[in-house]
Amino acid sequence: MKESKSKPNISIRIDPEVLHQAKVEAIKAKKTLGQWLEEAIEEKAGKEKGSIAGEKSEVATENKEMLTPKEGTKIDTSTPPSVISLIKQRR
Repeated sequence: MKESKSKPNISIRIDPEVLHQAKVEAIKAKKTLGQWLEEAIEEKAGKEKGSIAGEKSEVATENKEMLTPKEGTKIDTSTPPSVISLIKQRR
């Protein structure tokens, strides 16, 4: 997190109970509310970015497995197979 001399003031709408919880957590961490919220947002954004990358990886692996023929299955390579035909051959 970069510290700058002046940051713009912004307004957001937030549930008062959630704001209170954030203030309590900021006090416990000995940080300002702004510092605590910045860190919480960065942490959440990082987790979601990693989660999305992980999901893409899982989908790619699943697709590769679906398109890879089972051992002993012969695929006609004279014409490119459709995804549906590959899935049917796998079953």
